[in-house]
Amino acid sequence: NKAAVTQFFWSKEEFIGRNISMITGGKHARIHDEYLLNYITSEEKRVFGKRRELPAKRRNGSEFPIELGISEITFQGERIFCGVVKDLTAQMQFSRELKRKQGVTSGIIEASFDPMFAINERGTIQMVNKA
Repeated sequence: NKAAVTQFFWSKEEFIGRNISMITGGKHARIHDEYLLNYITSEEKRVFGKRRELPAKRRNGSEFPIELGISEITFQGERIFCGVVKDLTAQMQFSRELKRKQGVTSGIIEASFDPMFAINERGTIQMVNKA
């Protein structure tokens, strides 16, 4: 689909007929076929029906974090594996920025010479600085 073309920089025609390892990042690229063969021969369903975070690879070789969900269907007697990919780049950048800001805020609070308290709506102390 268009999202796959946009995220991975391959055309639809270039995807068709190729091994999925072309977009598999990290250590998973070289052993992906082993994962699939192990599943087919043992029917061990460790990754199917679950979501996993792992690296994916674009056409230019750059990697980015994704969430992958895999399911299996049977269509006209043939087993087909369906993968749903969600790009986690923005979410991870937001998370890093949030942690950075929390660190700065905590540093400012701890640097105060006066006691500071944070309480919740029930009046329970949630945080106090070292002043």
